[in-house]
Amino acid sequence: MLIVLFTYLLVAINAQIPVGSSTHTLSWGGRTRTFIIDRPSNTGATTPAALVFVFHGYTNTASWMRTAAAVSATATSQGFIGVTPSGYSNSWNAGSCCGQAQSLRIDDVGFAKAMVDYISSRAMIDSDKVFTTGYSNGGMLSYRIICEAGDVFKAGGGFAGTFYTSYTCNPSVPRPYAHMHGTTDSVVNYYTSNTAYTRYVTNVQGCPSTYKTIYTNPSYYNMECFERNPCKGSTPFGSVFCMYTGMGHVIPTSGLLRNWNYWTTGRMSLGGPNETATDMLQNSTAAWARLD
Repeated sequence: MLIVLFTYLLVAINAQIPVGSSTHTLSWGGRTRTFIIDRPSNTGATTPAALVFVFHGYTNTASWMRTAAAVSATATSQGFIGVTPSGYSNSWNAGSCCGQAQSLRIDDVGFAKAMVDYISSRAMIDSDKVFTTGYSNGGMLSYRIICEAGDVFKAGGGFAGTFYTSYTCNPSVPRPYAHMHGTTDSVVNYYTSNTAYTRYVTNVQGCPSTYKTIYTNPSYYNMECFERNPCKGSTPFGSVFCMYTGMGHVIPTSGLLRNWNYWTTGRMSLGGPNETATDMLQNSTAAWARLD
């Protein structure tokens, strides 16, 4: 009888999120909001799954972001549930940017938390493995999310975004951020963004001023990643900034996978032949429990 009841509950909790790609709606803040969920088979059915949110840039769409960041493929290969939301009028309120979401003061942090609740009621989610990343305006929002909702989101990341220094926050638990940026970005300036990142990890996350190079890849925009560590909080690593020499305002190839690797193991490497990665040695232990 107990086995039958348990099986029934598992079926019921997963019935509303089918395997594969599906579009969902949620009433939030007096508006109907939409988001795409990519759920690989056997994910979130009998064991709790990780949940990764990927926010698009200003004027972009969720479907574009899902393709550009390879959300479905990465979710399938790594075994997490991917979520690609739609911003109000294709924008997100990241504090000082952007578009109608910012001018109307849309509560996008609240929307992000509401999506977590929605999905958690329909699939088995590991609350210690909820992450956020995004491109441009979406990366800006990810900074704000881990600042204001660090109790829900355990780490953040982003591509070609920035942390707006005019916006301040005091997170209950400082969370790590994996930032990736091209040096020739003409939309979100690389140097301004690097300065803002430094202020975030110093003033909010409590990281040291010194950093170490943990990864290089000369075959792809001479990619270099610099980590500041240790920081406040209970993570085994701090935050990382990856520089792509000569890259513009784009999402780096395998950017989402590198975010995932850093959140879960402290590594930026993918194991390619041209990579030099001291991170393979220094953070070899799985980090799930340390993100509590």
